Amino acid sequence: MLYLHYPINTIKMQTRNIDNRKIIYKAGWSFKYDSDTQLATSLHCHAEYELVYIIGGYGKEFIGDSVREYEPGDMILIGANLPHLYIAKASVAPKDNLCNIMQFPRNIFPEQMEFIPEYSTICTVLEKSAQGIVFHSKGVKREVLKTLQNLNKQQGINRLLSLFRILSTLGKTKEITLASSLKYSNPLNSYTPDDPVSKIYGYLINNHKNELKLTDIAGYMHMNPGSVCRYFKQKTGKTIFQCLNEIRIEYACKLLGNSNLNISQIAWESGFGNQAHFNKQFRHITKQTPTEYRNNLSL
Repeated sequence: MLYLHYPINTIKMQTRNIDNRKIIYKAGWSFKYDSDTQLATSLHCHAEYELVYIIGGYGKEFIGDSVREYEPGDMILIGANLPHLYIAKASVAPKDNLCNIMQFPRNIFPEQMEFIPEYSTICTVLEKSAQGIVFHSKGVKREVLKTLQNLNKQQGINRLLSLFRILSTLGKTKEITLASSLKYSNPLNSYTPDDPVSKIYGYLINNHKNELKLTDIAGYMHMNPGSVCRYFKQKTGKTIFQCLNEIRIEYACKLLGNSNLNISQIAWESGFGNQAHFNKQFRHITKQTPTEYRNNLSL
């Protein structure tokens, strides 16, 4: 069971609030690779493709209209202008929420490369990345990671050829999952994608302290209650109220570590109507009581 770690007032799930970033390259290099980098915790996109290898941390990853859990060893290729962010578990410190990351622009490839047979594999993987690609083959990930780790030791054309080899290797594997049901391939200001899961998460995050009913959420989404439940469960594997409880318990964890409020006050502040229900959900999600959790923080 996963619970979330988030800055409540900074996560805005609507497209108009996505941070459109500019990637800066080192002089003499046409693409960027960094190791031991903290995962991005605000919803953002950029014109570059991005290959991410998770080396530390556990949590939820938002890619387009999808939400999935991430863990060390995950490898994801994120297409140009595809909104994404990472939300770590409460128990994971920011310094431990780490990845190796490679970012590269479209213009390093030949124009009309889709008509060049030798680039067909690379074209295919880049096209699929518009939905985000999660790679599952351990052998492929080991091979790609080894090449990534040597990238910044290389110069000139050899560095660029390594990038092509990585993409060719990724393009050949069939052990993949496409993350988002929507393709995000256009500049951010040229589309307004329907992103129900992200909107629901945003609504839960911003209203978790209130008493929420399914009719409230369905009304916000302009959907009937049955439809919104089925859609959310299909996309996330969890019910809306399972996710709401995770959000509330995560907020409670923050209060347990950063406030002097007693357990009853924290239950109320986190959106629970009574302490008994709070205690039950807290133990179910964290495998500890609130008091045990607070005491363990001071060890």
